[in-house]
Amino acid sequence: LRALPEASVARVFVLFPDPWPKKKHRKRRIVNPETIAAIARVMRSGGELRLATDIADYAAQMLEVTLRNGC
Repeated sequence: LRALPEASVARVFVLFPDPWPKKKHRKRRIVNPETIAAIARVMRSGGELRLATDIADYAAQMLEVTLRNGC
């Protein structure tokens, strides 16, 4: 993501990433404030971010992180 120019991506898909289910490992989840900020930087205005997981607490975290970071 660092190598991509700003506003250069129309769509980003993060589908069923590793959930790192143990609480002590959750810091390794890919959907986190830093990654979402990097995605937001490279997405075009009106771009599409698609996230999917089948883990309920990860889905809640994804929603919280994306809403908190303006996506």
